[in-house]
Amino acid sequence: MMSQLIAFVALSYVVCVTVTVSGILPLTALQLIFSFLLPIVIMSKVQQIRSLMSAGTAGQVSLSTWCIALTGCIFRIFTTLVETQDKMVLANFCVGTVLNGVVVAMIILYQYRDAQWERTRHVKKSE
Repeated sequence: MMSQLIAFVALSYVVCVTVTVSGILPLTALQLIFSFLLPIVIMSKVQQIRSLMSAGTAGQVSLSTWCIALTGCIFRIFTTLVETQDKMVLANFCVGTVLNGVVVAMIILYQYRDAQWERTRHVKKSE
């Protein structure tokens, strides 16, 4: 079952890349498809922010992974400005950068707060 799923995903990927790169799809269709990306980016990152807020802790969320995502978005903004100046792509990466920055800030804040709480708990135990 898993091998069939992997084969399906791989084939779907190859078909999507081939159709996109070959020029079969007109530019307006690609722009329409790309316009759905921004809401997806927003929803996924807002969901992570809501999850962090409701948990009140960073838990097992990886700071390094989110820092890599933040850095990647920053470099993509620079690349877009230099190479294409495409406003839709730029908006997508700018929103992603801001939301990734919020997640990184929340992780740092929660980890710092949790570390402070642990220190005060250990100090109170030793007294």
